Amino acid sequence: MLNIRRVLLPINDMKVALIQYDIAWLDAEKNRHYLNEVFKNLDSDIQLILLPEMFDTGFCTAPHVGMTQTSAETIQWLQLKAVENNACIGGSIIVPEEGRFYNRFFWAQPDGQLKTYDKRHLFSIGNEHLNYAPGKQKSIMSFSGFRFLPQICYDLRFPVFSRCRNDYDVLIYVANWPAPRADVWCKLLMARAIENQCYVLAVNRTGIDGNGIVHQGNSMIIDFKGNVMAEAQSENNEVVMSEIFIENLSDFRTKFPSWKDSDSFSLDL
Repeated sequence: MLNIRRVLLPINDMKVALIQYDIAWLDAEKNRHYLNEVFKNLDSDIQLILLPEMFDTGFCTAPHVGMTQTSAETIQWLQLKAVENNACIGGSIIVPEEGRFYNRFFWAQPDGQLKTYDKRHLFSIGNEHLNYAPGKQKSIMSFSGFRFLPQICYDLRFPVFSRCRNDYDVLIYVANWPAPRADVWCKLLMARAIENQCYVLAVNRTGIDGNGIVHQGNSMIIDFKGNVMAEAQSENNEVVMSEIFIENLSDFRTKFPSWKDSDSFSLDL
């Protein structure tokens, strides 16, 4: 059973959808098939669709070279679905490249073009760093008047990396965040929205993965004041929808421009 949560507001700027689901372990074809069915039930005016971290396999820290074909098929599928749905679609997958693996976020646009971000902070506690290479830079992606900064799961714990200098409007987090630390997930998401004066779109998986780790979702959409606009109401498969408004954000940043007083620093990547 799939629950679809909608929050409808009077002005339409951009409608977004977060697809929270139990990812089938290392079964890309099954996961793509499930998402195909979900897409059929989405509102036709949705402009941005977000999927969890490693949405076609689950969080696998021991990838193998045989995943090359899987990743190529999923990338092609992403492009096709973005065109079919006339929407941007974002989520991360495992990508083999030059003898290394990357936890790579793909941003597929309605015209089929792709942009990417490689996860910077690898989860060493779960041995992600043993087989994956870290990303070397942030990536800001523009679409329909908004600027988006994608981040992946563990990146959430490192606020300096997401510090906003009025150079983006929306923070994206795609994750496989475990249930025992769900409270931390929720608190940090709100903190990122408040400190950066930005919207936060955060999508997490549900269910038990191939390593026996439990996930409970808690996908949510947060405004620039830290208020939850929409959130998953269960630990089941669910689509969370809301609208975000660039004028509301711009007005707030103009009236309370705390970003102008932020500390100057550089990142050693």
